[in-house]
Amino acid sequence: MAGAGTSAREGLSDAAGPWSWVDFGLLAVRLYLGLHLIWYALVKIGEPADFLKALREYDILPRTAPWLMNGLAVVLPWIELLGGAALLLGVLRRGVPLVLLLMLATFTAAVAWRARELQQIEGLAGYCEVAFDCGCGAGVVAVCGKLLENGLLVALCALLLATGPGRWTAGWLLRKRA
Repeated sequence: MAGAGTSAREGLSDAAGPWSWVDFGLLAVRLYLGLHLIWYALVKIGEPADFLKALREYDILPRTAPWLMNGLAVVLPWIELLGGAALLLGVLRRGVPLVLLLMLATFTAAVAWRARELQQIEGLAGYCEVAFDCGCGAGVVAVCGKLLENGLLVALCALLLATGPGRWTAGWLLRKRA
């Protein structure tokens, strides 16, 4: 039975033992998201000019404020890197998924908008024919595959936000030691 102040999921986990399928699944989600974000953040941090160029292609921010675009090109990969590390460590258990979900949802909408624009400019018959460097760190990508990938990442962030990260987090380990 879940004790006072614990969620129903935590009670289920306690009853099911240390490696319940819920906790294993949430750990797998955290590890996948964390490693994914760290990998792509490191690519962007290593090639800041390429990331800045890709961001400029979206033509969302005014060109009269280059400091804003330059700042985003520097700050966003570091937020991604720190968010990925926090997921791996199991710290900031609700805030990190929320920030990452908002970043991914915004970026996904921008990719969809830019792809639609490129489809019209290039006169392509199908939306999924569009391929471009979206700035994610993977080079030129097919838009439909990128949107599916980002949709999965958004869903995984939403799952962590809704359920919490489960066991095997820094907080859980500290409580177990106390």
